[in-house]
Amino acid sequence: MKKLIFIVIAVFAMIKFVSAQEYGADFRDRLQFGLKVGMNYSNVYDANGEGFSAKAKAGLATGLFITIPIGTYLGVQPEILLSQKDLRQRAASLAALMTLNVLLLILMCPCYLL
Repeated sequence: MKKLIFIVIAVFAMIKFVSAQEYGADFRDRLQFGLKVGMNYSNVYDANGEGFSAKAKAGLATGLFITIPIGTYLGVQPEILLSQKDLRQRAASLAALMTLNVLLLILMCPCYLL
């Protein structure tokens, strides 16, 4: 019981002094670089309704981005993403595991309201 009380007090003490963001820091007017890592869970369907079935599988999604400020409230964010889309398919006479690698080039325009 003493350990539990100590852990609870320690956690609340850390919450008071630890912060992921700096209060009052405004990075909207700075050039920023970043890394994206995630997971895709994709599947494929047959449009003709023939004897084709596929099961979804997980794949990796990773990429880089840069945020270029245009002003205080507007910016441009180009991204390059590599996305793996995996599937296990079974047709009438064929069973296979396929991995489709897709390179995505994305251009976003972030708008900061506050």
